[in-house]
Parts: sequence; structure tokens; C-alpha cells
Amino acid sequence: MVKYINFIVSDMTALRYFVPLVIEGNERGFKSRFFIVPVPAKHNCSSKHRNQLNSVLKEYNIEEFNINKINDHPDPTFIVEGVGLNYIDASKGHKIFSISYMTDFNLLYDKYVNKVDGIIFPSEPVAQHYAKNGPKNLYLGSPKYDAKLDEEDILKKYDIPDLNNILVVLPKIRDLNATHSGFTGNQLLIKSAMAAKSSGLRTLYKARRKDRIQLPPNWGELCTYMYFEDEFWYPHTTMELMKVSRLVINFSSTTIKECTMLGVPVVNFDIKPLVRHGKNFGEHRVGFSFLYESDFCRQLKPDISAEELAAVIEEMISTDWTASFSKTRKKYLFEGNSSKRILDHLGVR
Repeated sequence: MVKYINFIVSDMTALRYFVPLVIEGNERGFKSRFFIVPVPAKHNCSSKHRNQLNSVLKEYNIEEFNINKINDHPDPTFIVEGVGLNYIDASKGHKIFSISYMTDFNLLYDKYVNKVDGIIFPSEPVAQHYAKNGPKNLYLGSPKYDAKLDEEDILKKYDIPDLNNILVVLPKIRDLNATHSGFTGNQLLIKSAMAAKSSGLRTLYKARRKDRIQLPPNWGELCTYMYFEDEFWYPHTTMELMKVSRLVINFSSTTIKECTMLGVPVVNFDIKPLVRHGKNFGEHRVGFSFLYESDFCRQLKPDISAEELAAVIEEMISTDWTASFSKTRKKYLFEGNSSKRILDHLGVR
């Protein structure tokens, strides 16, 4: 007898969380259904990336439905941060599980907690840090990190010559243009480029598509570089580029979680503003701030020189941080395959 798992797909970002669960379900003899939500033409909407979505549907043998069919199939249903709940008729008997996304739950959790059967968190310490403890929380990890990442395949896919790379996760344009302790974000990029070059490393720049930047024509004089945007949704471009890099230069983004899970050391410049989108973020100005306290992360001030930064880079890439990564994952996040734990918890066997 064929059994099913449902997924409500409101945008391509959801694939990072859903596909690993689909793969695990396939291995257990379950079939998956994607219920597609029509959305405005955002940068990550499925209509703009239809070819990639079709490829995923075919590769993993996923059935596709319009969201208006969701109530015809009351099977275990996964959503991300409560998105899609408005389409579900609670009387039909769905078991609904919401997966937490980055730190969005800090603002959204209370809106959907009473409408779902379970909320999947990376860990209890994460929920405690954001004061989002509750009886519906399931501390099972995050399926996003179950993606299989092969270095050789990634190098070939992006035409990157080798593994001697530094990944610069570009901040929002807002933060690049702002001044921080007398230096702009753009000046920090120049320093990091010069430092990478002196260390003999290639710089991989990764920007979000909605925050794309245009590097000056003479940027190649500062460093050897390649520039990327959100080209692939599963596996996600940022995680793939991280996998083939020896270090990440970050600007206090939640990418610190990916660095921790994939075991890539971090140099961080804290340039996040306190007030964003008209909201004062207070103690949660920087997402997953506790991860920045780890040994594998070096917090630097904007006034550091390119020479000093190069010395820090050399130290970070020449040190074995394996024990530090494992310690931090066990203390704050998780280790092992989350998709297996999630489907085991749901009784999908």
C-alpha cells in the first residue's frame, strides 16, 4: 500500500528543507506530493524557476498539485514557518508540521503555534535563546543539512578550479553602503580582497539575488575572484560554495549556522544595524549570536588592516577546528541525519 507525505511549496526556498525529507521518504517506500502555492513574481517564486522545480519533481518522483487540492489529501503535511496554513481545512484531519526557518520563527511562531501539530526546531537551546519554548516543539534538527555535497561535483558544476577559496557572503546593500566605526562595508570588502590575494586564495563572492552588487571593472587587480548569486535552490548555492571553501568571511548573517554545520571556519565583521524594517531587534540584533562565540569564529573590528586580516586568515585556515565544530554542534545545534529523526518521530516507517 502506497503512503504519502505532503509538502506545501510557497517558494523555491522551501526545497532546501523539503527535498531531504522526500529522499528519506522515498527510501522508506513513501511517495511525496508538492502542493504549489501561486505567489507574486518574487525572486524565489516557483514560476521564475520552473525548470529547476520540474527537475526536482522528476528526479525524486514527486507528484505535483495545485494548493487548492490540499484538502483532498489529508496526509502528514510539512510547511515552513506556518506558510500555507490558510489553505488547510482543519476538519479534514491533516497532521501539520512546521519547519523553522533561519530566525523567522522569532517573529512568526506565535501566529501559527496553535494551528499546527508540531514545530521542528534545530535544538532546544535555539528555542530557549529566542524564548520560543512550547509543548509542540520538536527538537529534531533541520533537514536542510542532510543535503549530499560532493566537492568534485561542486567544482565542476560552478567551474571553480580548486578548493583554495575564501567565500565572502555579501551583506545587504544597505550594510555595504553604511558606515561602521568609520569604515563602510565596501571598504571592508576591499580589505578582504587584498588579504585573500596575499594569502594566495581565490575569493568567491555570493550575493542574494535581490541584493546583487556590481563589482568595479578593476576588481581583478585586488584579487582573483568569482561572483555568484542564488542560482540553485537545492542543493543551495551558498552551501555548495561553502563546501569548496577553506574559510568564510561573514557579516553577522545567519550563515553562521551553515558554517557551523558544514565545518568551515569564519571571520566575521559585525555590521548589522539594531533597527531594521522599522523594528528594534534588541538582544536578537544578530541571529544565532551564541555561535559567534565559538573558537572557529574570529570577530574582527572594521579598522583592521589588510595585512592583519591576512594574518588572521592564515591562522584560521591552518588550524584544525574539528573538535570545536563538534562541541558547538552538540551544545547548540545537532549532529546526524535530521530527516531520519523527523520521519521516525512521525511514525513514517
